[in-house]
Amino acid sequence: MHSFENVCVLVTGAGRGIGKRLAIGFAQKGARVGLLARSKAELDLTQLEIDHSGGTANEVVAPVICTNGAVCAATA
Repeated sequence: MHSFENVCVLVTGAGRGIGKRLAIGFAQKGARVGLLARSKAELDLTQLEIDHSGGTANEVVAPVICTNGAVCAATA
């Protein structure tokens, strides 16, 4: 499988489901992951799983469906 060492990845919907699994998978492969979702509680759990696996991630709570959410994600 491809290594993502020194690569930054932004995952929307990172609080649950496919987005969460992708975020954890990218982190396990060495990526620095930006976690984006509407629910802080769900992002906290994803962040905790990534931290415990030795990965690196940062959370941004914002809906992507509006312009302000996209701007928040881009500047975080």
